[in-house]
Amino acid sequence: MTLFDSANNVSVHDVAWSPNSSCIVAACGDHELKMWNTITGAFVSSLRGHTNVVTSCSFEITGEDIIVSSSLDGTVRVWDMRRQGECIEIHSTDTGGIYNVQLSPNGLWLCSSTDTGVVREMKRTFAEEI
Repeated sequence: MTLFDSANNVSVHDVAWSPNSSCIVAACGDHELKMWNTITGAFVSSLRGHTNVVTSCSFEITGEDIIVSSSLDGTVRVWDMRRQGECIEIHSTDTGGIYNVQLSPNGLWLCSSTDTGVVREMKRTFAEEI
């Protein structure tokens, strides 16, 4: 089943499965994350907030509620699907665009890499509240 066909010339830079395989999220060149239901193939939502190409995305390993993304805009964003995809955290860097981000297994930390060769560890702002 084809979930997304870039007939509209939107580049896709990364994809991630939810831990229970019920959805896929894609990091796209149009500054958005796009999500699909893998069972029905239905488009679920777009997450908007980045101001440049979204380069990576991943789910928190404990569920489908938290998604993290990185962008060439120099930010890492944390999205909460329980809040209709609201961006609940923004971590910025002054060292260039961010190519990759991952959540720690316990969900309390983020690790990112930049286009200038910097690897950074960041404590999640709201991790204890969620």
